[in-house]
Amino acid sequence: MSQPQIGSSASFLPLPHFFEKEWQVIRHYLTPFATNKSQIHSINDFVRIVKELDQEVRTTSHQFKEDKDLEKTNQYEEELESSTDYHFHNISFLFKKGGDGKGEQKFCTTIFPSIVKWALQVQELIPEGYLPILEISKACELSLTRRQMRSILSCAFLCLFHKRKGMQHPKCHDFEFGLFLSVASSTFLTSLINYFDKHCQLEISSQGEAVLNEIMIIERRVLQMNGVENSLLNDPRTMIPLKFVSGKIQDNLDTLMVDFANCMIGGHVLSGAVAQEEIMFAEIPELFISILVCPQMQPNETIRMVGWRRYSNIKGYIRNMSFEDYEDKQPLVIENVKSNQLIAMDALQGMGRMQFQKDYITRDLLKAVCGFAMHSSKNILQPYTDPSVLSKMNDTIPVASGFWGCGMFGNDKYLKVIQSWMAATICDRPLIYIHTFSPDDAKIEEEFNSKVVPAIVERSVTLGELLSYVLLEFPKEKREYPELTLFEAIKLKFLN
Repeated sequence: MSQPQIGSSASFLPLPHFFEKEWQVIRHYLTPFATNKSQIHSINDFVRIVKELDQEVRTTSHQFKEDKDLEKTNQYEEELESSTDYHFHNISFLFKKGGDGKGEQKFCTTIFPSIVKWALQVQELIPEGYLPILEISKACELSLTRRQMRSILSCAFLCLFHKRKGMQHPKCHDFEFGLFLSVASSTFLTSLINYFDKHCQLEISSQGEAVLNEIMIIERRVLQMNGVENSLLNDPRTMIPLKFVSGKIQDNLDTLMVDFANCMIGGHVLSGAVAQEEIMFAEIPELFISILVCPQMQPNETIRMVGWRRYSNIKGYIRNMSFEDYEDKQPLVIENVKSNQLIAMDALQGMGRMQFQKDYITRDLLKAVCGFAMHSSKNILQPYTDPSVLSKMNDTIPVASGFWGCGMFGNDKYLKVIQSWMAATICDRPLIYIHTFSPDDAKIEEEFNSKVVPAIVERSVTLGELLSYVLLEFPKEKREYPELTLFEAIKLKFLN
């Protein structure tokens, strides 16, 4: 990588060792724990160490900033804010609830020293000292080995990422891991500790070296289409198969799994929120890396992550969540890349009845097209400047989605099913799964089978015919008959 340039918005994400004076303090403070010359004996010792180190780093940064020769020595030193002005309540009590002490002992004697060692390896693994930002409106990607990601996440766990005035990308999340350790649920925190524990096991496994050399790719996708072209309104293709299934999307292997994302990827996982996206991130901690390098998604953008490894299985939802270990047995497909694929795409939020207007239906339709498009699809995605490893993948796999944007975002389930179905058909996916999550969802499945299947599938209605109706006629009917569902409207249009 070339030396980054600072402009009006940062085009790179500095890692802890980018700041030499601070890194010297970090290495001096942490090395004894990495070499077992110093130990911790409780989770409270961990919290104390993180806070003390943060204070040391801030003191060093402040002194260095006051140096009269600062501008001559390091143009990148900027005033930093504390990353540990938090209570660390939840991590402090993680092992207190009904445990026998063995979990805390294992953390202190095995996991914590390993985390410190992996954090200190970041300078060797990423000598440039920074990660490139996957900039808005540019089709691009970032590849990292599992070993590199482990090192970055170890730095995060030790709260070594700081907010810096003048260096924060205006459309990126603050990487506040101190906040996460303070407010995240015990289930999420247990999942993160499990990630590090499984990496401790990899260190002594015969397969460990191969796994650590595997690669995850974060891809920013940009839609090339400006709107629904007339050719699509006359598209003669019939609709692809749609199948309702129960259970979590991430359990549906060998598919393109849909992350019901916030436009700021990761949603509010760092501030303790619990929704579909946040649960995915807790089960797959490597996804946290995307928060660092992916600015806010625009209406014509999605983010795909390929090659990640899942470490945990979270059952239940919100107050009824529970943790269990997960063994990811998915194979490699190309060049050390695991077959797991996930597409993050954000739906419109809080639109109410406006979501049924043509422009807003089109917006989320094209968002899904941007997510579901294959690299072989012509004239859909903005092409890369450089050849991509992802272009070598066989991505003709089904889509695993559900009622995208229909929970906290408040969208209509009937509309979202049809939008997703049409988008997957436009992109020539072989099949789309719609995952159901509650008993109430059975009604949607029953209505699809009794109304939409006879009207569209059995009558071989084309993509163009369905698309034309949904965009050009249904919005007017919905205004006139507000209680009319899209499934019922489709039945009236094509079956009667």
